[in-house]
Amino acid sequence: MKILLLSLAILSTVFYTCSSSPTQPSGNYGTIVISFEGTSSTEAWVNLKTQNISFPAEINLLLDSKKLTNINLTSNDTTIYIDSLLPNRSYQLEAQFTANNLAANSNKLIVQTLDTTSHNFTWQTYTFGGQAGSCILRDVAIINQNDIWAVGEIYMNDSTGKPDPTRYNLVVWDGNNWTVKRVPYYFQGQPFYNPIQTVFAFNANDIWFAGNGVIHWDGSQYNPVPLPTNVWGQDQINKIWGSSSNDLYIVGNSGSIAHYQNGGWSKIQSGTTLDIQDIWGGVNPYTGETEVLCIASNIFATTEPSRLIQIKPTFNNWLNVGTLPATMSSVWFMPGIKYYLAGDGTFTFHSFNGKHNDETNRIPSYYRFSIRGNEVNDVVICGSFGLISHYNGKSWHTYSGDELQYFNGNYYKIEIKDNIIATVGQSGAQAIITIGKR
Repeated sequence: MKILLLSLAILSTVFYTCSSSPTQPSGNYGTIVISFEGTSSTEAWVNLKTQNISFPAEINLLLDSKKLTNINLTSNDTTIYIDSLLPNRSYQLEAQFTANNLAANSNKLIVQTLDTTSHNFTWQTYTFGGQAGSCILRDVAIINQNDIWAVGEIYMNDSTGKPDPTRYNLVVWDGNNWTVKRVPYYFQGQPFYNPIQTVFAFNANDIWFAGNGVIHWDGSQYNPVPLPTNVWGQDQINKIWGSSSNDLYIVGNSGSIAHYQNGGWSKIQSGTTLDIQDIWGGVNPYTGETEVLCIASNIFATTEPSRLIQIKPTFNNWLNVGTLPATMSSVWFMPGIKYYLAGDGTFTFHSFNGKHNDETNRIPSYYRFSIRGNEVNDVVICGSFGLISHYNGKSWHTYSGDELQYFNGNYYKIEIKDNIIATVGQSGAQAIITIGKR
């Protein structure tokens, strides 16, 4: 399949209808079929399939019965990108082939762009520790607005007012209050309470934690999940993603990747020694296959370019999305639709063809540590100096000091679920979590 970009960007759930069948011209000029691939609030993707047409062939693309552009086709299967559309509007698309004064008209296709989402969140910030040592929250998972889990390391005073030597590594929100907890790792049967780097939740009774090892919460207890030494060495685990508790991945430092399935672990070669910072996945609606991508980089150096890696159970593939800054840290996407990368800049792309759209200047020039979304028109970013930005399908909005508490610290991870945003990090010696409600 050839992908022809008349600019660049993406898509989500939408409907389409074909109101007529292609018109067969006289002679042997073939047919054109135009079909829906997707839309965002301002963009659309359509596919052109042709039969019995010699290439190169000039195709006219019509938008609402008016000529939009000429397309020089060199393939019988081509994806066309259209931008500068209006949100929440129906458009009619049609393709026409002309040669020797004869024309073949495609079917007429109706596509509906997505509406924009609201930027209107109200914010509340909570801090933890700071009296007995430097604290930080590194990751967060949202079950619902009354069940939020954040992990890291927190040092607090004990009941006598003296520093408690045993750190906490989990805080849980029940809708009214935060509870500070200790989740145990185990070594030779003995518990220890090292920092937790990442948390991933399927539901309230199925939550995974990782950092110096892997732990599973089953609704009643925290169970260690042993990692064989031939699968994982001493490298820190940075992030978890999975489609279920029987099919999940961990990624970490020195290019480490492991896959958990059917109760066992397998090692996946990444082809790099760069630290893997983030991982995300989902099912491609067009192929039915699960796509899993991770971003590898050294965010403290610029000696080697960042790598976007496609993970498969037995091999990996470095994807071609063009030259990226060396210090990228996060990936989020809707498979087959729109892909986002964040770090030293913000980039989007539709396909792995070496081209990406640079959205860096649409957000203040602070480092972006994490990006997540509900849909392609409901995406959030967090970063240094208290950066929180929301994309509504048309515009990015960065929340100012009037909307949330400004602080000289960093947000390291962000999650959005339905109308709740949660972002975590560090402010001075305190761990911090900020919750947005829409």
